[in-house]
Amino acid sequence: MATILGGTGADTLLFTGTVAASAIQAGSGNDSIVLSGTGMTGNTIDLGVGDDSINFASTVAGTTIAGGAGDDFVSGPITVGSSDVSFWGGLGDDTFSFSTITGSAAGTAYFWNEGGTDSIVLGNTVSSAGGPGVIFGITSGSSLNIS
Repeated sequence: MATILGGTGADTLLFTGTVAASAIQAGSGNDSIVLSGTGMTGNTIDLGVGDDSINFASTVAGTTIAGGAGDDFVSGPITVGSSDVSFWGGLGDDTFSFSTITGSAAGTAYFWNEGGTDSIVLGNTVSSAGGPGVIFGITSGSSLNIS
């Protein structure tokens, strides 16, 4: 398993290839992560402390994305692959904003609110890409708004 560590400042991490079986830890500071490669499988992403952002433009499967303390922003077009994806809000008012979200296989997108007021914004396309439909699992700790 590869481990990628951010520092204590504002880090920018850009991934343009396939990212598999890796642990990405942003560290403290207002960090930015961009995943524009062909796919992500079996990863753990910890945004750490700070107002962080992460942008997806790939298929995501078997991955956990954990926000820390701070107001985090998770966005982009996303395809949920064959294994489940978990989005943990962490402490703070977090926003999950997906321009499109599709399901390419039997996977579920889980959203976990651990504190603060989190929002989930779904764009104009939620589809199954010819396979099973997109499945969502949502928990609410403090409050949760879906638009």
